[in-house]
Parts: sequence; C-alpha cells; structure tokens
Amino acid sequence: MNNNWETNYIPRKDELENVASDMYPTGHRKAMQNWTNCVWEMINYIKNWRNIRLFAKKSFLKWDIEVYENEYKMIKSKLKNIVPSQGFVSSGNEIFVFCAPISIKIDALIPENREYLLETIYMNPKLYKQLKFFLRKYEEMMSEEKVLDLYWTENLVISDDNKLYYIDSFLVFNDSKVVREWSLNNLEYLKSVIEEVEELKKEDE
Repeated sequence: MNNNWETNYIPRKDELENVASDMYPTGHRKAMQNWTNCVWEMINYIKNWRNIRLFAKKSFLKWDIEVYENEYKMIKSKLKNIVPSQGFVSSGNEIFVFCAPISIKIDALIPENREYLLETIYMNPKLYKQLKFFLRKYEEMMSEEKVLDLYWTENLVISDDNKLYYIDSFLVFNDSKVVREWSLNNLEYLKSVIEEVEELKKEDE
C-alpha cells in the first residue's frame, strides 16, 4: 500500500457525504476557532487503497449550499489555482466543505509578518506574479460589486512552498460593512507591499 497521503484529490459528492456522516466530529469550536464561522480539522482516510487527506470545515452559517457553491465557482474561475480545490456537501442539517490541504507558512495580511512577507515575495518571482494577479482579479470582482472577504486571519496565506492561496470557503462575499471596510483596507495593504517590493527591485537594477 502507498504510505503517502494524496492531497490534491477531491472525491465525488456522494463519497464526501459519506465522509461527512461517518467521520466528521459534531463538537463545538475549539479555542483557536473562536470568532470564526466554522470548525475545522484535517481528515485522513483510506478508500480503494488510496490514502486521502482533506481539510474539512463545518459551517455554523445556515445558508443554502448553493450559495457557497456558486461563490466558490466564481472565485475559482477568477483566481484559478490561488483557490484550493473544494467540494461542498450537506449532511443532516449541516454543511461541510472538503478542501485540498495547504501547509501554511504565514498569514499574508498580518502586519507583523510584513518584513518576512516582503522578503519572501522578493525572493520568489512566481509568488510576486501571483500576488499581482490576485490584486488585478480582486479589483475586477470589485467592478462587479463583489468585495472578497479579507477580514480576520488566514484568508490569504503563503504556503510552505511559497505559493499564494485564498482559503476562506463560507460567504466569501460578505455584505457586512465592517467586513467590507476591513477587506478594502487589507487590499490597500497588499498594494503597498507590492509597491515596496517593486522599489526594492529597482534598487537592484
């Protein structure tokens, strides 16, 4: 048997429904999950001799699953590989999403990480291009009256292999005034990071 865990495989919806009903906990938020709209954990299981690893989230928001699925389809079409592959299912009265797991190096939006973020972007041209692409697509969504949620922590992250990922899953377009204002402030923060990286590049020329 292969002892390596597959991390890019998202099973069919019927299989995910079985995973949700058979394996997912029914507990409450852990301390680190306070003030979030979901609980989460990593799930490993074996199916047809395949070792599968998924990042699982259970929503506390009582919206139709179609809302989440439609938002996911939109941001996936816009942001491409910046959004990990995901599958949404209902089980009982709960809604779950199962995602390709991301090993997070840093949260891109925490100011305390700025110097490390600058260095990481500067040293990784592909990450620089990803962030520029993200900013362009973000403004494109804004022109369609969609403000992508950049509120709170670990929505936009850098992985251990220096790739950019947007990992929020539930109500990623939030109409809350606080969420929108915070998100737009973080958008300006990211623009300032890119500008600083570009200044550093000019100094090296």
